[in-house]
Formats: sequence, structure tokens, C-alpha cells
Amino acid sequence: MTGVDCDSQLEITCDHALIRLRGHAFSHSQPLLDVARDVLAGRLHLEDNGDSTP
Repeated sequence: MTGVDCDSQLEITCDHALIRLRGHAFSHSQPLLDVARDVLAGRLHLEDNGDSTP
């Protein structure tokens, strides 16, 4: 079985991680799936303050 460690970047719950992903996707007019793929691939890092860095 494979899984994703939701708190590996920010030490947050999976529920909160999904909220962060949705918020980023909405505020940047991007599909949620694209944002999630970018985070998993290491192309996008969601910072503690809500900002993101490439």
C-alpha cells in the first residue's frame, strides 16, 4: 500500500493540507489536480504563511 505523508512539508493534517491545496488552486485559477501534482513532484512548496515558492 502506498500513501502520502500529508504533514511532510508543514506538519499539518491531511484535511488541512487539502484546504491549503484548494485555496492555492482557487487563488491561482489552477485545477486542484495540477496543484497537487506540482506539490508531489516538488515543483511547488506551500509555505507556512500561505505563500508558495516554485
